[in-house]
Amino acid sequence: MSVILKKCIQTCRNDENYYSTVLSSVKIPDDFFWNNIDIFNLEYLVTYCTLEQESIKKILDYNLTDSLLVLTKQILTNDTIEYYFKLAQHIDLILEFQDVPCNLLTKYKYLLNMDMISKNQFLDLKFLVENIDTINWKLIPLNHKMIPHINEGFITLFQSTKIWDNIGYSDIDTDTLFKYKHFFTDDTYKSLSERNDD
Repeated sequence: MSVILKKCIQTCRNDENYYSTVLSSVKIPDDFFWNNIDIFNLEYLVTYCTLEQESIKKILDYNLTDSLLVLTKQILTNDTIEYYFKLAQHIDLILEFQDVPCNLLTKYKYLLNMDMISKNQFLDLKFLVENIDTINWKLIPLNHKMIPHINEGFITLFQSTKIWDNIGYSDIDTDTLFKYKHFFTDDTYKSLSERNDD
């Protein structure tokens, strides 16, 4: 990177607008980032710029800024996700804010929080079937990545689970749901009434 860019970054270190408009369109190479870390406002950099995976790892590994900010603003590759799973670090934040493929969820399920998975991750049919007894089915209708996939076929396939407790929060129409009212619980009616209040 040029000396001019370095001077610009240094001069605009605390100018949020500079990061959100100018730097957000520049890819900062990891070696430049690491060799010049002191010229950056890390909060703005993480918020507005797309960082290389090695830069993300350095920020997280050395606690250079808030890990919540990093994991909500940056997208981790599958390799980086697996790196942190192996280290057993940042796991709940990764499960909450990153898209973790089912093969990694399966590989590391022994150390992962199934409630976090149930509420935040897209789960394919194979994962759902293999983990039918450990998934928190009450959370599936609250999972924005799963809601588009919850349909009549889905609830028929998983009718013996506790999916019914919050099924009212799904996008399934009420007439279809009431075909299955023999599975309803008090919580089902509560979720339906809260859905109708919206």
